Amino acid sequence: MILSLKLEDELKKLNSTLCYQCGTCTGTCPVARVEERFNPRRIIDKIKLYGIDSVLNNEEIWYCVECFICMEKCPQNVKITEIFFKLYEEVIKRGIKKPRKYVGLVKAIYSTGVSTGAYGGKPEAFSGLILKKREKMGLPKPVVKEEVAKTIIESTGLNKILED
Repeated sequence: MILSLKLEDELKKLNSTLCYQCGTCTGTCPVARVEERFNPRRIIDKIKLYGIDSVLNNEEIWYCVECFICMEKCPQNVKITEIFFKLYEEVIKRGIKKPRKYVGLVKAIYSTGVSTGAYGGKPEAFSGLILKKREKMGLPKPVVKEEVAKTIIESTGLNKILED
């Protein structure tokens, strides 16, 4: 399948075309430090050279832990983590596969309202970095409502990936 113009435009808005392969993303990635198969720079390069189809079946795209360090450090302001989110959406949309990590994430959100059970649904358990960023942006502390998360997951059809 050829990359749709809409998706191509979305990736451009995330500055994917600005990447000049400096390697800062991979150098600062905590996963890349312990898992040599995960290389965000290489994934972005493959997308630029061969299109999104060249990476959708790669298990490595699911190794990202969404810490956003790569985005914070990127000198070109490439929204790397958000590009990974677009890849996940496309994999799910096309029905390619359901990686365990993503299923586990949806299960956690569906049952607790947050992306990890470690938060236990308590806003005070959110990382200090997230809370500082929210405060700097003038946002209130997060309020977790499991029923809202459930409603969103069900209304978008995302709960279908929990079936099997």
